[in-house]
This record gives sequence, structure tokens and C-alpha cells, in this order.
Amino acid sequence: MAATGGGFTPLDGLVLGVYFVGVTVFGLWLARRIRTSGGYFLGDRRLPWWIMVGQSFGTGTNAENPVAQAGASFAGGFATIWYQWKNILITPFYWLMAPWYRRSERTTIGEIIEDRYGLALASLYTVFAIAFFVFNQGAMLKGAGKIISGGTGGDLISPNGVVMLMTVTFILYSFFGGLVASAYTDFIQGLLIIVLSFMLIPMGLRAIGGFSGLHESLPPHFFDLVNENSGIDPFTIVMLTINGLVLCHSLILG
Repeated sequence: MAATGGGFTPLDGLVLGVYFVGVTVFGLWLARRIRTSGGYFLGDRRLPWWIMVGQSFGTGTNAENPVAQAGASFAGGFATIWYQWKNILITPFYWLMAPWYRRSERTTIGEIIEDRYGLALASLYTVFAIAFFVFNQGAMLKGAGKIISGGTGGDLISPNGVVMLMTVTFILYSFFGGLVASAYTDFIQGLLIIVLSFMLIPMGLRAIGGFSGLHESLPPHFFDLVNENSGIDPFTIVMLTINGLVLCHSLILG
């Protein structure tokens, strides 16, 4: 099968198209379950635990992660995996803090700030949060657009075209399906991230000659979990964990 550029084949294009259409249709199909404002914004507080786990994973995993991690690993070695592995250390805090959030009967950080500090500071936080999330989401979309466009050879679709397509996709199902559609589509996309990531491992190893070829190609310090060459020491890991804990809770509850 002839490639259109960068090894991208018509079959790849078909898979990509089916993914975008499938996610959109699935999200719109879930929208039929919405009957009340509580269902739209909170899922009637009845989302299954496994959907909530998948949603958290999908929310915390973004399109720029593989690009950023691959670049960091290329420059500093395997120790830079702590940019992502910090989430392993963060997870127990979710179990401790989730009951407190439920007892507060609040669904956003803005509401909690209003209860504690008043409407003025809550309003200030809301303005900041909107600006932050607009910038954050825009950066993620642009990163994903460059990945997909680059994967197609750059000729099939431009990065801005990908951004527009993704934006239309998630606005459609989230506008009509609310939290339920967002949570279930995040769960599906989280599963795809896990499955496709593991599929890449044997392909990558085959391309470089297996683990032996990997060790022959890289200096020994690239395989250390902590080393000075990468700038990753125990203090840095602790700071990454604290920063990730604050950021992830803001993304989920903001």
C-alpha cells in the first residue's frame, strides 16, 4: 500500500478518521441519558468508579506528553521518566483527598475558595482559571496537531486543520452530553493510550536491534533512575510530585 508521506498509509488515514467519527458519535449517543442539569454537570453523581478512574487517567494524560517525554529522554536518559512517574507518588493523595471533597459538597475549587475566602477571591480565581485553561488547552491541541500532521507527512492535513477537527469533535459531544459524555470518552481514550503505548514497545525494540542494541547505542548513565547528568535527584522528584499534585487537582476540579 503506497504511503502518502512519512510512512502514513491510506489505512492509517482510515483508522484516524474512524477514531474521530467514532468518538464523536459515541459521545453524542451518551447524550441521550441527560435529563437534568445535575445529570449534565455532575452525571447525577452516579458515574461508576472505573469510569472515574479512566477519566482521571485521560484527564492527566495529554497529547504533548509523549513528545515532551521522548525529548527529555533523548537529552537526559531514562531518569527523566520521573516527569511522568511522579504520578505514581501522587495517586495515594487522591484516595486521601477524595472523601474530603465529597463531604464538602462542592464540585469546583472556585466554590471552595468562595466558602473560605469570599466571592471576590473566588471571582479572581475563576478569571485566572479560565485564562490558564484556555492557554493550557490551546497548547495541548497545537501539540497534538503537530504530531498528527507530522505523522501524515505534513501534506495530508495541517496542524491547524487537526486543531479545528479535534475542537469540533470534543465541543460537539461535550456540549450535548456534558460530564457523562466527557467522562466516558476520556475512559475510552485512556484505554487506547495504554494499549497503543504497549504496542509501540516491540516495534521500537525491533527497529534498534532489541535491548542489546539499545545498550550498545547509549551511554551507561542513560539507564540510571537517578543521576546528575539528567538533573534528576531525590529533591527534584519530590518537587515534581508536589507540583503535579497541585496541577492535577486544579485540572480535575477547576
